[in-house]
Amino acid sequence: MPLQTLVLVRHGESVRNIGEDSRRCSHCYSDEADRQRVGVNSDQLIPLSEKGHQQAKKVGEILRDHFGRFDLIVNSGYVRTRETTDGILSAYVPDYKRTAPIWETSLIREREPGLIYFWTEAEVQKHFPWFLDYWKNTDVLDRLAPGGESLLGMSTTRLPLFLRELEDRTANFYGAKVLIVAHSRAIQGLRSILEGWSYEQFRDEAINHYPPNGSVTVYAREQLQDRWRLDVANKVF
Repeated sequence: MPLQTLVLVRHGESVRNIGEDSRRCSHCYSDEADRQRVGVNSDQLIPLSEKGHQQAKKVGEILRDHFGRFDLIVNSGYVRTRETTDGILSAYVPDYKRTAPIWETSLIREREPGLIYFWTEAEVQKHFPWFLDYWKNTDVLDRLAPGGESLLGMSTTRLPLFLRELEDRTANFYGAKVLIVAHSRAIQGLRSILEGWSYEQFRDEAINHYPPNGSVTVYAREQLQDRWRLDVANKVF
């Protein structure tokens, strides 16, 4: 099989990730000060924090020492995954950083957050008074914000499409090593496909094993069985 090794990395800490544990809903801000601190109103434009840049450089050193050069590096095209990719490549020699094959694809973007992503909790309560209770009480795989996307939905549509296209792009390699720099829910969705999770497994992972910023997950392909073997899951260095 041409595609042999997959390394999945969640982007480093973004400026929006700071303080997210205190928010009642990941799709909105706690208050106006929280929103102003982030300072951008497009999910694609949210950058890394200083800690996030440091995490990316550390991951780069680990990947360089354990895997060497990758045959293909994939990211979502969002600023935080681009910056993480740059930080990882900074650990390599300059010629590889300049010439590394990079594919940016929105197929591995984060789950679509919908209309309220940059609203405060007070604004959500005013315009969608039912939402916070709905978010709390709906299954983690099925819930979605107005105009948004469910975790189960993204994992059964665009993520399988991404994996098929990835196979096509690496068809001329033998034993290809691919680095994927993506987002937390996209990584969980990819894992659900690669490992063939049941609904119950997927739900448990989504609730209890959220990939930390800068974490690394590694798969090796077992050729005789033509299946992916999980070697490392959500490891932070």
